[in-house]
Amino acid sequence: MRTEVVTIEYYKFSELSKEAQAKAIESLRQSVGYESFDAEYILEYAVRAAATLGLAIEAKNIHYSGFGSQGDGACFSGNYSYNKDSVKLIKKKFGKTDKHLISIAQELLDLQKKHGYALHAYIEHGSSRYSHSHTMNISVSQQTAKGEKDVSDSVECELRDILRSFADWIYREVEKEYEFAGSDESVRETIINNDYEFDVNGKPL
Repeated sequence: MRTEVVTIEYYKFSELSKEAQAKAIESLRQSVGYESFDAEYILEYAVRAAATLGLAIEAKNIHYSGFGSQGDGACFSGNYSYNKDSVKLIKKKFGKTDKHLISIAQELLDLQKKHGYALHAYIEHGSSRYSHSHTMNISVSQQTAKGEKDVSDSVECELRDILRSFADWIYREVEKEYEFAGSDESVRETIINNDYEFDVNGKPL
């Protein structure tokens, strides 16, 4: 009978060489990066932005698919009506650097101003198996003293395009968070916070 004693050396991430650290990150990018991605925070962020714009939606009614394939995108169901000071509030709550979101708020304000601040929209996700902005069915009406009335095709089209632009904004926010989840910075942080151990070459043990 022969007995062998095998010594296995465990290394913390900080103890690895730069080359081994790079291999460690690459080996775990999928499992601790992309596969651990959770969009919940971004969807709640989108709900708050929507409310500021005048959109009443819930996170459970936002749908998205991604990333990098034809048909990827985001859509939502809910209701829209004019919200006073939306442009100012968007800048205050979500920063002056988000030009896309500010543009959406301004476009909504400009359109509402032309129509007595009385435009309303009902949005629902259509029957398509895809989840992108053009899968949303959007009906638009104008509130008057005598009740709702139909709007012209051009007004409906303009409001529809703005609301679809907001769905595109949601998708880009989700996509950015997904890309960050798989970034070197994010994977490195997860490795360190969870005390992963490796062999000398950066292979997880």
